[in-house]
Amino acid sequence: MPVVSERTIKKDVRLGRLQKIMKEAAEQSGRGIVPALHQIVPFENAVGDAKTYEAGFLFDASGPPFEADMAKEKHSVAIFIGPEGGWSEKELHLAEKSGLFIMSLGLLTLRAETAAIVAAYVATR
Repeated sequence: MPVVSERTIKKDVRLGRLQKIMKEAAEQSGRGIVPALHQIVPFENAVGDAKTYEAGFLFDASGPPFEADMAKEKHSVAIFIGPEGGWSEKELHLAEKSGLFIMSLGLLTLRAETAAIVAAYVATR
């Protein structure tokens, strides 16, 4: 789900375009199910909604490296990818307090689009 955080730069997301990209990516990868795309929500609401998933991961360079075993055998996983400006300290604290695991995707700083793809891949291995 698209999330608006304190440091979100691009706030005019076209959901129709995102849905089309997700559908095409699912077809190309041979995935039988297109992931659900939800309405844009504030970060605080998204963190609260993440409690309905079996596990939740917020990716940030400050966290330890992500280990795929953490998501293994989970049927539902919430993944949070940071905005261009990164997560604020307040958001990191709220995420941790809400039970999300703060993890890193490695030493490189990835574009949000690339990070989302990498995170989804490593969480489903």
